[in-house]
Amino acid sequence: MNLTHFENRISEVILKRAHRYFLEGRVTDIHEIAGGEFEVVVEGTTDYEVSLVVEADGDILYSECSCPYDMGPVCKHEAAAYYEIRRILQERRLSNSVPSAELTKILEAMPREELISLLLEQAQKDCLLREKLIGHGKPADDGSYISGVERAIEKIEDNYSDRYGFIAYAETMDYANDMEELLDKRSDVEDPVLKAEVAWRILRKAVGALKYADDSGGSFELLIDSAIETLRQAAEESAKEEREAGEELLERILVWSADKVFDEWEYISHNLLFAALELADVPDFRKRLMEWIMELFRKADEYDWRDLLDIQMDLIVQGGSEEELNRFLDEYVQYSNVREEAIRRAANAGAFKEAIELARQGEEQDSEDAGLMKKWRRMRFNLHKETGQKREAEKLAWMLLVDGELNDYGELRELSADSGQLYETAKQKLKEAGTWRAERVFLSLIDQENDLPEMMARSWAKPSSITSYGKRLAGEYPEEVVEIYETYIMDTAKRSSNRGQYRELCNILKASIGTIGKVQVESLIVRLEADYRRRPAMLDELERLKREIHS
Repeated sequence: MNLTHFENRISEVILKRAHRYFLEGRVTDIHEIAGGEFEVVVEGTTDYEVSLVVEADGDILYSECSCPYDMGPVCKHEAAAYYEIRRILQERRLSNSVPSAELTKILEAMPREELISLLLEQAQKDCLLREKLIGHGKPADDGSYISGVERAIEKIEDNYSDRYGFIAYAETMDYANDMEELLDKRSDVEDPVLKAEVAWRILRKAVGALKYADDSGGSFELLIDSAIETLRQAAEESAKEEREAGEELLERILVWSADKVFDEWEYISHNLLFAALELADVPDFRKRLMEWIMELFRKADEYDWRDLLDIQMDLIVQGGSEEELNRFLDEYVQYSNVREEAIRRAANAGAFKEAIELARQGEEQDSEDAGLMKKWRRMRFNLHKETGQKREAEKLAWMLLVDGELNDYGELRELSADSGQLYETAKQKLKEAGTWRAERVFLSLIDQENDLPEMMARSWAKPSSITSYGKRLAGEYPEEVVEIYETYIMDTAKRSSNRGQYRELCNILKASIGTIGKVQVESLIVRLEADYRRRPAMLDELERLKREIHS
């Protein structure tokens, strides 16, 4: 492979991505260790190191990259490095043949038309030169600026999507990063409407891409959040300018929020409308936005009402009357976000009895929803505590403790009249509850209190627990700990049937040395070898463990 024509030996997909990296200046920290030997850093999802050796005639003798790519002989980071090294060597040859001062004189003496013609000719051959020349230009108007953004988006899509338009999981992060860079670069304009237009186009592409990409890593979600935040900033900026700018942007946001791209992602269109709240200080704009939200509310499924109710509340708080807000809260109090706001406002106004009753009604209404039940119970607990109603607060703290909140044990220490029996009472209530949440709190509680008898009882009931408690129990119950460990290990061996499980068995044996000692572990190994002499894979793993123990 040679620097002058390496493109012929590398796949088109890799070349596209590599050339983009090269044009964006991602090839950095270039060190020539010796003649033709280079160490290069290429900025990708992280910094990758490329090592290569190039002969005087351009032959690439050696090339290696620190990235995990293994789908071909050359990765995009190596190819990007080839482009950069070729450029450096070409410039070096040019500077050696014609001194820069002399070249400057030649260029200055050339007629303007001839110089332009030469640049155009070279730009057709050299992508880097062409990009640099375009980069020096200013958009003639908003339309051409947006057209440039759309072309840049298409280029990114071409780089990362396959022939069917699908973006593979391995490409989603780079795709999102490139889109984010484009957003940062192209939204850095003074005109807030133009800024919003850039963000909208990237947002629309990102949401659309969710339908044909594997975004299990969440890269597109972060890009969407960035685009929404840029739109919010644009709205905030337009609110400080002439009325026309704010009115124009508001109408665009309303139209955008109804785009079909959001058919499966309504919550994202709602976030667009949240961004429009920055414009709601103007009464006419607030009225327009409220009318739009009310129209959506009438058409939306109940699942989507929460966001729309939140926007309505914000609009009323910003410009509505107290009477209007109270009427809204009364009408929609059955929805959790509205109820929460009603409780907060009642408490802030000192109407604690009303706030407590609203929380109690929430518990009654949402008795089938464990998460909401806990929320209303927690709010009621805080209100009782704040108003000095210790008995009611204590009752709720017990409920919350049993429901899986260990922090409420500390609250009970402060509230309980019989703190001496608190720990025993807590253990008993948690045992009686019989739920996984209560069991989780119970285990955390005995661990926090270093309750060795309970740890021992737990280990007898569930021998695998000995791996958690063994070291603490060994001093007080040495024989019992050995017996439980033996039970656990022999039961694990009985359930093992493949090499992976045999290795896990050996890991347990190895970990137990620090608790029951090497002699006891070696004795267990002998028993296992005798009991499972017809399982060669297990014997093989046990033999490996013995060598490791004695090494």
